[in-house]
Amino acid sequence: MAIYVKLLIVLQMLIVNQHITIKCSRLKKSFNKTYFYLAAFTALFLSFLYYLLPTLPEDTAFMGDGIYLLLAAIYVFPIVFLTDQPKIHTITIMSVAWVYTMFIYIISHRIAQYIYPELLQLYSLGIQSILYVLTYRSYYKMINSKFIFTILNVGKETLYIIMGLGISSLALLFILNYSYIHGATIINQILEPVLLIIILIFGLNLAYSFVRADKSVKDIEKRVRKDSLTRLGNREAMLEDANTRIIEGNPFCLLFMDLDDFKFVNDTYGHQAGDDYLVAFSNTIRKYLGSDDRFYRISGDEFVLLWSKKSCNELVEKLEELEFLNNPMGVEFRGLSTGHARFPEDETDIVELLSMADERMYQIKKKKHKNQDN
Repeated sequence: MAIYVKLLIVLQMLIVNQHITIKCSRLKKSFNKTYFYLAAFTALFLSFLYYLLPTLPEDTAFMGDGIYLLLAAIYVFPIVFLTDQPKIHTITIMSVAWVYTMFIYIISHRIAQYIYPELLQLYSLGIQSILYVLTYRSYYKMINSKFIFTILNVGKETLYIIMGLGISSLALLFILNYSYIHGATIINQILEPVLLIIILIFGLNLAYSFVRADKSVKDIEKRVRKDSLTRLGNREAMLEDANTRIIEGNPFCLLFMDLDDFKFVNDTYGHQAGDDYLVAFSNTIRKYLGSDDRFYRISGDEFVLLWSKKSCNELVEKLEELEFLNNPMGVEFRGLSTGHARFPEDETDIVELLSMADERMYQIKKKKHKNQDN
């Protein structure tokens, strides 16, 4: 009787493992065909166990140390053959599936041993079934969404770390379970702390890998939000920062700036001098900025300043007398035209604020040209 119950426990574990693995993998054949092939392989495997278990010592076959489950590692061959994905993906998925079923197996056996040791295998099967019913859906959902997303979107180095973490965790569960049953031998006493250190190392390397990837993403985001020439924020950065201030309800003045005669500078002195002119202007404006002010280059010779004060009038007066702090190319500052709009007095939408400031700047520039013509 005990051998049949033990085979049912093993069969249940195999079904759960196979279901997680093939449902979370890309298959060469349909799901039904793949499951059929694995069912045939499982029938052969269980037949082998049926003849093997009676030949094992009583404490190995029925005490619950799970050593015979190591034979299930043979499943890596048919599953790798049936999946259409990198082998490391398949092995990684299998390892986390086995961690789950081995954990359930250990917990079920410990509870059954405490409740009714006389019917250990039968109670172990019942408790294992209940635990699967309670936890399988949540674990499968986590693996199929978060875990699969992770292994598909990390580099090869990180993927090997994740696989190593899964395999070493599984090995530690096997050894701990064996120690619970037979007591800690000298080999177990050595292997357990070694595996804990290995898991710790894998965990630290995994954390480092994710932090490094996160930093790389943040660096890319910073580069995407910056103007490569002046190192000022660009249009996207300005829109995002302005919207943040609007959402938080912080009043500010948006000052739109357009450089006068910039085309003349480019045409007369060359594009390198034009670039130097833009950099010199940007560096000069920075001296007016407070800790809460932000300055952006939104296009060729157009700039936007988010001024933390409600009024830009005082700043505009200073800008009318602007001179470059450093003028390495020897081109004097030729002036600028400005227009401003205030939040929330003028508008409460960044697009409308920008449009209003742009229109006011255009009217000032138009007036300048008219005066020059006269």
